Parts: sequence; structure tokens; C-alpha cells
Amino acid sequence: MKDKMRWDILLVGFGDLAVLEGEVRFLFPGCRVFSARTVQAGLEQWESDNIFVQPVHLLPGFEYEKLLAAISFYTKNIEVGKPLLHSEEAITCFAEILHNEYGGKPTLFVGHGSGHPLGKTMYMRLSEALQKVGFSQASVAVLEGQPDLGISVRFFRQNAHSNITLVPLTLTAGKHMREDILGNHEASMERRLISNGFMVKPVHRCLLTLSPIRQMFLQNIAE
Repeated sequence: MKDKMRWDILLVGFGDLAVLEGEVRFLFPGCRVFSARTVQAGLEQWESDNIFVQPVHLLPGFEYEKLLAAISFYTKNIEVGKPLLHSEEAITCFAEILHNEYGGKPTLFVGHGSGHPLGKTMYMRLSEALQKVGFSQASVAVLEGQPDLGISVRFFRQNAHSNITLVPLTLTAGKHMREDILGNHEASMERRLISNGFMVKPVHRCLLTLSPIRQMFLQNIAE
């Protein structure tokens, strides 16, 4: 961000962003910091002329494009940060964090998925990055689209893995994490893994609980 201007910082994302918001406020004590579910709701709160908007998004998909489109209607001086996985370097850094946290055991990482052309490739690139950083027991699947659960089931069976750690690739602990990935109903990822004969250890925490993930967002803002 530019040093000679007074900036407000708006975090835009779903779910509880309180911890990240507190760390942004600590790192940038001269800035007012606030969060909102949409950029429209956030910008309506303030009259500042200089606002930095940091999307708390995993991928540069449709939500990010909607945010950029919404900002185009404002006359304020607004700059926008990047989603978490915005480059190959960021994907590799993300893979290294996951490896440091969960490496050494068969692990399935499950995200929501995206119909966006960039979003669809991000999960495949993440799967490749996990292998490159040495997380050979990891697989990636999504709730909607590709790569689907069937690919991961075949991967674990081929490698004789029967005990699987299930990790949500969601930034906050919303409905997709609680119900679609770790839910008790038969359509959840956890239950589908169990029905395929696996012993499952679910991880009931979101990505923003990991300090290195929050540091990636803080670095985006600082740059």
C-alpha cells in the first residue's frame, strides 16, 4: 500500500474474520480496519477517500469477479488485493503450509469447487504442488466439479491407505465445512469415504485457524 496516504482496509469474505481482522489492525495501526460479507456492505460504512479491499477468498473465481465489478461503480480511490491462491508461487506456499501441518499421513483435502475456468484448474494445480513439495500421501477433491471424490478413492486404494485424515479447504467454518464435508448425512464427504471402506479422522477447523495462512493474506496487504 502507498505510504503517503491514509488508507482504510476492508476485508471481504464470508464467515468469521475476527482473528484476521485483529492481526491486520495490529500490523497496520494507522489504518482503520473493518470487514463485511460483500464489498457493497463494507463501502457503505465509511466515507474514506482511500480504501484497500482485501478479498478473503481462496480462489480468483466468480466471487472475486463480482467484487471487482462492484468496485467499478465507486468513485473512491480503491485498490484491491489478490485472493489467496492467485499465482503459482502462492499455490506452492499454500501446499508447503498444508504439508507442514498434515504431512506424514494419508490426507484428503476437500474444497467447494468452482465452475470458473481459473477456479477449476486451481485444485488440480494444488494437487500437483502437494506432490512436488513432498506430500505424496495427499489427494484433493471438491464438492462440485473436478477433481471428484472418485479420483481420490482410487488414489488411496492404489496406495493401500485405509486411514484417511479429512481436511476442509474452506477459509471459514461455514455450511460447506460443517455439513457438506464433515456432515453426518450420507451425502457428506466424510460419510462417502466411510461408505467406501475408509476409516476417517475429520479435522474440524478451517484454514484461517492456521497462522501461516493468515500470514499469506497479511503479506498480500503489505505488498
